[in-house]
Amino acid sequence: MSHKATHWAISQRGLKPATKLVLWHLADCHNPANGCFPSQAYLADACEMSRSTLNVHLNALEGGGLISRVATVDAKSKRQRPTRYMLGFEEGFVAAVSNKANEDESPDLFKPCPESGHGTVSANRAEPCPDSAQSRVRIPDTNLVREPVKESCAVKDASSVDAAKEAFEAFWKAHPRAERKREARQAFDKAISDGTDPAVIVAAAAVYRKEQAGNNRRFVKMAVNWLREGRWADVPQAVAGEPAAPIAQGLEATAAMLVERAAAGSYVPPSAFTTGLCHVILSNGMASESDLRQWGATV
Repeated sequence: MSHKATHWAISQRGLKPATKLVLWHLADCHNPANGCFPSQAYLADACEMSRSTLNVHLNALEGGGLISRVATVDAKSKRQRPTRYMLGFEEGFVAAVSNKANEDESPDLFKPCPESGHGTVSANRAEPCPDSAQSRVRIPDTNLVREPVKESCAVKDASSVDAAKEAFEAFWKAHPRAERKREARQAFDKAISDGTDPAVIVAAAAVYRKEQAGNNRRFVKMAVNWLREGRWADVPQAVAGEPAAPIAQGLEATAAMLVERAAAGSYVPPSAFTTGLCHVILSNGMASESDLRQWGATV
C-alpha cells in the first residue's frame, strides 16, 4: 500500500463514484518499489463488480489519462504476465502512455506464444475490452447473481375457455352421480388436454346415465372417479361420436355459439371445433365443410 498513491487517487475530481472506487483500489495495490500488478479477479472482488464492468471503468480511467495498462510477456515461457498499471502520479507515466500508443499501432510488438501463435495465451488481444468480440472477459464472470428470464404466461383464448366450460356443464348434467364438482372439472380438463374429444365424454356420460337408471346410487361411479378411470371409452355409442339425446341441446348451443363468433370474424381457436361439435354443426346445417376448414377445423 502506498499512502502517496491513495492520497493521489482520492484527490481526483470529476469521476463517477464507481470509477473512482476502481482508481482507489488500484492505488491501494501500488507498491512504491515494485509498481502496481493486481489481477482483474482481485480488483473485481474488491470493487464488488463483474470483470466486464471493471474493464469499462478501467477504460474510462485510461481514456482520462489517469492510468495506463502495460502488458508484458514472460521471456522464457512466452506467456502473458500480469498487467502493470501505471498511475498518473508515477515518474515515467508520460513515457508509458507514449509506448502504449506505439503498441496499439504495432500488433506484432508482443511475441507470439507457442500454443496459439498470438501475443496472448488466449489467442485474444492483450488488452481486454468488453466491447471487443475477442474480449477475454466478455461475459461477467464474477457476478454470481443471475436473474431468471421470466416468460409471459400463456393466456387462454376466451372462446376456448367458454367452450370447455359449456362442455363440462353439459357433462355435469348428463352424469348420473354429479358430485365433487371442482375435482371433476380438473379431471375433465385433463382428459381434454390429453386429446379426448369433450363431445365423446359428454355423450358417454349420457349413455352411462341410461345404463345406471334404477341402480342403487352407491353402486354408481362418482363423476370424478368415472373421469379419472377413463370410463367414456367403455361406451361404444360415445366412442362413435354420436351425442346422446339428453345432451344434444347443450352441444347444439355450444356449436351455434362458435359458428356465430367465427362467422362474425371473431377469433375462434381451431381446437374449439372438436370432432363432436363439427358433427353437430354439419348435421344441423349450421355451416358447411368449407366454412369449417376456413375457420381451421379438421373435417
